[in-house]
Amino acid sequence: MMFTMSSFTILLLLPTMILPLPEHSVAYIQHLLPFTSPDRIMPTTSTFAPPALQSVISFIASHPTSLAPLLAYALLGGLGQLFIFETIQHFGSLTLVMVTVTRKLFTMLLSVIVFNHRLTLGQWAGVAVVFGGIGVEAGMKRREMLRRTKRD
Repeated sequence: MMFTMSSFTILLLLPTMILPLPEHSVAYIQHLLPFTSPDRIMPTTSTFAPPALQSVISFIASHPTSLAPLLAYALLGGLGQLFIFETIQHFGSLTLVMVTVTRKLFTMLLSVIVFNHRLTLGQWAGVAVVFGGIGVEAGMKRREMLRRTKRD
């Protein structure tokens, strides 16, 4: 599944990495549309940016120290995807959703604490709803496990 997803991603994104694209895509689209009003048309000269792959290679060539963090990011991203697929396979999608929601909630709370961010009353209500949902889910799982042990 991961191979198929990665292959389709490469097939979809490779043309945009190799081909030069217009710098101002809105102007390019307006040239293609015959019904665009004349007062909204941007200048008729459109320039093309160099291909993104060329920009990436030139950036890495001029900043060689950026290669190690980029490779680490890619490696850890792939490892994260492995954890996601393993969690789905062994525990199901509901558990994965609970893990990701809980992780995002605690990341947000850590940001509030560490960076001294302020939350509005509505945002705190959202935090309470998420905590409540996690608590309800944990309680339902606990009851289900108690029923199974009583049956066995």
